[in-house]
Amino acid sequence: MSAIFGIFRKSGETVAKDTLSAMRAPLAGWGTERQGVWKEGPAGLGHLLSADTPECAFERQPIVREGFALVADARIDNREELAPVLELPANASFPDSEFIFRAWLRWGEECPHHLLGDYAFAIWDLERRSLFCARDHIGARPFFYHDGPECFVFGSDLRAVLAVTEVPERANEEFVMLNCMVGAQCLTHGRTAFRDIARLRPGHVLFANSHQTKVPRYWRPDRVPRRSFSSPDEMAADLRPLLEEAVRCRLRSAGPVSAHLSGGLDSTAVTLLAKDLLKGSPHPLRQVFSWSPPFSAVPRLEEDERDRIEQICNSADLECFWTEITPDSLRTAFLERDVFREFRYAWIHELSVSEQARDRGIRTILSGWGGDEGITFPGPPHIWWELTWRGKWKDLWRGVTFRTRLDNGSRVANLLRMAFWHPLKTRLLYWTGRINLPSHFRQAASGLAPEEVPIFRKALRLTHHPRASVRAAQLWRIVGSGHLERRLESWAVLGARTGISYRYPWLDRRVLEFALALQPKCYIWDGRNRLPLRHALSDLLPGDLLQGTKPSEPALIKHHQSAMAKTPALPSTGYTLADRWIRRQRLAGKSIDKPEVT
Repeated sequence: MSAIFGIFRKSGETVAKDTLSAMRAPLAGWGTERQGVWKEGPAGLGHLLSADTPECAFERQPIVREGFALVADARIDNREELAPVLELPANASFPDSEFIFRAWLRWGEECPHHLLGDYAFAIWDLERRSLFCARDHIGARPFFYHDGPECFVFGSDLRAVLAVTEVPERANEEFVMLNCMVGAQCLTHGRTAFRDIARLRPGHVLFANSHQTKVPRYWRPDRVPRRSFSSPDEMAADLRPLLEEAVRCRLRSAGPVSAHLSGGLDSTAVTLLAKDLLKGSPHPLRQVFSWSPPFSAVPRLEEDERDRIEQICNSADLECFWTEITPDSLRTAFLERDVFREFRYAWIHELSVSEQARDRGIRTILSGWGGDEGITFPGPPHIWWELTWRGKWKDLWRGVTFRTRLDNGSRVANLLRMAFWHPLKTRLLYWTGRINLPSHFRQAASGLAPEEVPIFRKALRLTHHPRASVRAAQLWRIVGSGHLERRLESWAVLGARTGISYRYPWLDRRVLEFALALQPKCYIWDGRNRLPLRHALSDLLPGDLLQGTKPSEPALIKHHQSAMAKTPALPSTGYTLADRWIRRQRLAGKSIDKPEVT
């Protein structure tokens, strides 16, 4: 992960060198291998390189020529497709930033439509004195900005933006509270913990000059056309090459590659595909990392997820490194950072994983995160409900029949339960305001002050809205809820700290659009949920995963609870954590933006 930053002064005043130096200072950990700064007149750009692909050896940023200046934090995955169009060789002598620059020269503002991969970039037009910025479809690379009356400032890290004296450091109390409430991130799109700093949303571009700023969306997953398949085999034949390519293009690494392995469907599929694709390479996949604890910390349990992980590792000749949570790691995750500048999503376990990986020379970690939102969408009850109200009785009956064979139940009982009772019950509870909260939501609500309760209820109604179709539910998970964006940003910050590049094959734009194009029946063709990936990779996956066995993680949960209980002085809820941060801001004399309840 590299970092970018920049500023332009709307009055036309020349940017001072000290301003760019101040912005670069907090980003020092992001790129230690090469740094570059450019300024001319009212604009200045900077780049800090952390080499995560072989092509980074040729990276020289900012790129300044033909009347434009560019900085980019990017990995472009369709280089082979773009190379002949942009008159570039696809070999390693041209960095990904050069592909972006050539794409801009050819397509201008439409270039993000042609770029696949993880990226955030900014291009300054020297003649028009305007800025164009873009962020990838899913938000794998962070991008924050301040749009004030005097200047426009951007950076990969909040701290780079805050380093400019014209950027007020006014805390946004409403965002802080919502960000710590389980499920309430859906109300924080585009905002940050600071009132005057925004985030460029995934799948959006930004145009800015001295007169106006526009932020239109370029990726429209809601407009993906439907596809129809006559059989699971036909679907799998089209999907398998996409899955292999999504993993293959993310294996382009400056060093050894590893993967997460939880024993579940998504991470297992990524791991086994990567293992297969890296056979015979200089850096074959040999090591994987699990959040589950070592057996020395938690003895073997009934239905232990580690049994499946060990089975997969033994059959694929992989070495697994477990994660032990200690009081020190918990204190680091909760107390020793400013959690609203350095996000904390899943840091408790992943901080240990990234440090272990760094110490073993790993440069890239593949993650199965994002499968549930797309190609391994779990389906029910949305699938059964959509088949019912669309009148797809043949598909519904076939799915119920296969499901009955799996659980040895009654076809009529399954039909009534899955197609009618469960969807109607969900809607009745929602319409009457009696939302059935999971335990983690109830815990979050228990720590709220009275004035936060209406905000929490608003978030709950958005989160638990009974969406009527599979696509609506998928779109909510991908772009509506906000949890993907938060996690990817959080792990980008973590990766910058430890020199690890995180990559997410199942969030590849091609894979997501394939998933969104599927008809509901495709997810439960033979009664098994998550059917597309299971069927496409039937020759790789273990038998229990093919049959749809749902893995549990008793060892992970027990170890986490035990470590939390042994560590004093930790915040009991997210609200407590937020309250501490806000009090620190007040003691420091910072302005607080009070919450508004609508």
